[in-house]
Amino acid sequence: MADQLRRSELHSALVGAVRDVRRQATGRVLVLSGEAGIGKTWLAVGAANEARSLGVALWAAGAAQLDRATPYALLARIADDDGSRMFDLGELREAGGARTFGGLPLGGEAGRFEVVESVLATVEARCARPTLVILEDLQWADPASLAALPEVAALTATQPLVLLLTRRPAERAPDLDRVLTRLDAVDLPVEPLLPDEVDDLLRELCGARPSDELARRARGASGNPLLLREYAVGLLSEGRLVDQGGEVDVVAADVPAQLRSAVAERVGALDEDSANVVRAAAVLGAVLDVAVLGALLDRTPLALSTSVQAAIDADLFEARGPHLAFRNDLVRDAVYTDLPLAVR
Repeated sequence: MADQLRRSELHSALVGAVRDVRRQATGRVLVLSGEAGIGKTWLAVGAANEARSLGVALWAAGAAQLDRATPYALLARIADDDGSRMFDLGELREAGGARTFGGLPLGGEAGRFEVVESVLATVEARCARPTLVILEDLQWADPASLAALPEVAALTATQPLVLLLTRRPAERAPDLDRVLTRLDAVDLPVEPLLPDEVDDLLRELCGARPSDELARRARGASGNPLLLREYAVGLLSEGRLVDQGGEVDVVAADVPAQLRSAVAERVGALDEDSANVVRAAAVLGAVLDVAVLGALLDRTPLALSTSVQAAIDADLFEARGPHLAFRNDLVRDAVYTDLPLAVR
């Protein structure tokens, strides 16, 4: 197994791709894969800042959870820093034929082919200067936009184009999986922070070296930088970090409100049944047996499967052998703390 890439190495790989596209007539496709909050957007922002500093044209868009129902939603959202759209919707309508929805083409295979040809012509024209295109959260992208990606990605072999894609691999996205197998892409897994990277981030956030106790509690984030930030900043805002002779220690064990609020938002984004399954699981602990969870809710494990999968897709749960577990202990602690005392 290859060694895990550090954040500095991932950053260098992206910055290097942006620098290379200025010197060469060709580019490449890069795919950042990782759970929610793991730092994909942070890395993409670093690449975008490098592009701005070097005069490389920058275009970006992110898919949204409801995009799958709207053809070409992702393509229609691609814009530069000034908000100018890459694609003219009128031209897309004309290319796609008469049938449209919300101003976006819906035509059949012939219409799709015409749209892809229009997209390729537009991207190639933009590549008159070195170009970086960032597309985030492709697990939510609409199938029509995804279908155009292999053809757009192929332009990197002949044009000064870097295509940077991000995705959450835990969320089921069959259309995306099929598309990615067709891309000649460099896969860059964004793994949890290494222990020394966690210490460095805590030191940056807290202003001093973390105590052993603070570091132990922060390990509940499982190396997720977003959770670490919410935890440390939450402790700071509540005045629960104290200076103990050159290192920072934590006062009281409660999960800070800022982290509880962030986790509650993620749980609340689930359907009501799945959210209730997550809350019930928090009562049972960080690692649990699905049969026991089913007994608590008076449901069979099979009846829980859809809700459990929804929580896995949301990066709240993960499978650990025959058991189910919260992906991060701090998430479980936050969900549990928010439950009324009467149901804990």
